[in-house]
Amino acid sequence: MFKMLAAGAAAAMLAGCALGVDDGGRRNFEEAFQAPVGAQEALARAQAQMQQCLRGGNDNAVRVLPEQPGGGGRVEVFAPMTNRVLARTEIGEAGAGRAQVRITMLNVGLYDADSAAALRESIEFGVPTCRSYMPRVPADKQAGAR
Repeated sequence: MFKMLAAGAAAAMLAGCALGVDDGGRRNFEEAFQAPVGAQEALARAQAQMQQCLRGGNDNAVRVLPEQPGGGGRVEVFAPMTNRVLARTEIGEAGAGRAQVRITMLNVGLYDADSAAALRESIEFGVPTCRSYMPRVPADKQAGAR
C-alpha cells in the first residue's frame, strides 16, 4: 500500500514539474496592452495583485525582478519546489507615463484568461482584484475590428 502511495505521489510531482510558462508555450494564455500608469507603478500594482490572488493553495511564491534603470521589470508566481513559473507579468516603459505590459499565464486552473483579465484591471485601475468585473470583447470580434 505504501509503495503505491509513494509511486502515485512521485508521478503527480513529476507531472507538476513538467508545467510552466517557459515550457514551449503551446498552452499559455498571453495578453499585451498599454497601462495608463508608469512602469514602476504598474510593477507595484502587478506585485500586489499577484501576491494577493495568484499564490494558490500550494504555497506558491511571488518574486519581483526589477530592470535597471528603466523602472520596469517582471513579476512572477512560481512553484518553490520546482521553480517553474506559473504566471508572469513583464513591464516596460511605453513613454508619456504609460507602461507596456505583457501577461503570460499557464492557462491551467487558477492561471487562466479570467485571472489575466483581473490582473489587467488591477494594473489599469490600481485596486487589486481577484475577479474581472469588466465585460470582455470576444477574441473573434477583436480580430475582426483590426
